Amino acid sequence: MPEILPENRRRLLIVSDTAMFETGGQGHALGSVLREINSLLPLFSHVTWIGFNKPEYRENASFSQVLNPKIRLVLLSKSGGDLFSDKLAVLFRSPGMFVRIVAEMLRHNVIYTRAPSSPAFIATMLSLFFSKKIFWHKYAGNWVQNPAPRFFAFQRTILKRAYASKVTINGYWQGQPNHCLSFENPCLDQKQLFKGKQIIALKSYATPFHFCFVGRLEEAKGVHWILDAFRTLDSAPNIGSLHLVGDGPLKQQCEQLANTSSIPIHVHGFLGQAQVEEVLAQSHILLLPSAAEGFPKVVAEAANFGCIPMVTDVSCINQYIRHGQNGFLLQANLLPNGQLAAMIAQLPEAYLLKSMAEQVNKICAAFTYEHFVNRVACEILGEN
Repeated sequence: MPEILPENRRRLLIVSDTAMFETGGQGHALGSVLREINSLLPLFSHVTWIGFNKPEYRENASFSQVLNPKIRLVLLSKSGGDLFSDKLAVLFRSPGMFVRIVAEMLRHNVIYTRAPSSPAFIATMLSLFFSKKIFWHKYAGNWVQNPAPRFFAFQRTILKRAYASKVTINGYWQGQPNHCLSFENPCLDQKQLFKGKQIIALKSYATPFHFCFVGRLEEAKGVHWILDAFRTLDSAPNIGSLHLVGDGPLKQQCEQLANTSSIPIHVHGFLGQAQVEEVLAQSHILLLPSAAEGFPKVVAEAANFGCIPMVTDVSCINQYIRHGQNGFLLQANLLPNGQLAAMIAQLPEAYLLKSMAEQVNKICAAFTYEHFVNRVACEILGEN
């Protein structure tokens, strides 16, 4: 049993592959993750956060400055990628990564890893040698994905056997080990909850419908299915607009369709949190025909602002989204047959959509930072 320490003696080390960079002596990190880390600060005397140095994101609006002096960033040389040379580089950089992680682990008594990632895997293996420290491993991917990428599957196998640690996962699964706890990914605060309810109360769900996608513009997120659907529905009278928020390898294809489609298609690139909320508040339907997910935060964010999720039925998504009741579930095997276009073309009447928006908004309370921090304090740190 790990030692339970008073708050003023808790020193948290976060081991992740989160993108971060420094400019002008100021640290910046991916805003969605930084908000989660900021929410944990009241539980710890200070936080050291290991991530990958990615200065190419300096102009990315989704990154935020690390303002709280309790947070210290440790920037590792970035590694990983799709090419064989990228994977080979991981092996060469692993010894240096190992030494850096060990050095930081010695200075901290609570270790929080964010998997699947190379740094998290190293820290997970090292946890076998630090029995007096509190280890908390978060697995952000699909816990039951089969087949999963080999490295992801191997990390998942190790975490299932990390009995002395706490492992937080997406969804509730039959037969999951006792040390594996089902946790929602936090993405909302009380102010956002209040604002969301106001927006839904005033929002009209009459045609024309406005659609959005928020995430990386790539095939893994199903963006090619969205493009195919909007090519098919180019003259559909019930479609008002499509907003694509993010960047990625399919951005050029998105811009090409925007230039030729009779439907207004807005390719925004990366946006800050407030701008993303504006898009969600103006949209009726969130499109997310992903091939694989854990539980994407944007589903809860969309639900909060009255944007009804139309998402692939993967991982634990159907534990929160009920088809025809509070959202729409796509079947991965039917996407090549035009299921997304068909579902968009057959959206129900305004009063039913309004009811669905009100129903899906009820899941949002489980995704607040307050709920998350309370669970961390009780179930990870052992507070009463």
